[in-house]
Amino acid sequence: MPCWGIARTRSTDSPAIANAWLLRHRLNSAVEILHDPNGPKIKIVGEPSWVVYPWTGILRMSAWMAFFLTFLNITHRRLKFLETLPEDYDASPPPSSRPEGPNDLVGESPALKVSTWRVAKR
Repeated sequence: MPCWGIARTRSTDSPAIANAWLLRHRLNSAVEILHDPNGPKIKIVGEPSWVVYPWTGILRMSAWMAFFLTFLNITHRRLKFLETLPEDYDASPPPSSRPEGPNDLVGESPALKVSTWRVAKR
């Protein structure tokens, strides 16, 4: 017993996509469908995979996954390296033990001395 129904295509602004669908399925042609009895979804048997699946979304998601998995791998390797360092490791250089000289910056010296010079008149 045949099943009669009306099928609507996806909404599109592209005449090429609409015409391609009409070339595959002529008006009043018989097609086999797969349907979910518990829901409204149907699929036409024999449709090409580029029509059925959203390949651009799948490829975009795969690219993001590859990008973030790369950085996850880099982060895990950096964490393993940081765990090998000793507890008291400090990357800053040790404080200098040399005496202050005249070329040192003013802001670095806590014991800044102010000198007053007077010029003698002749």
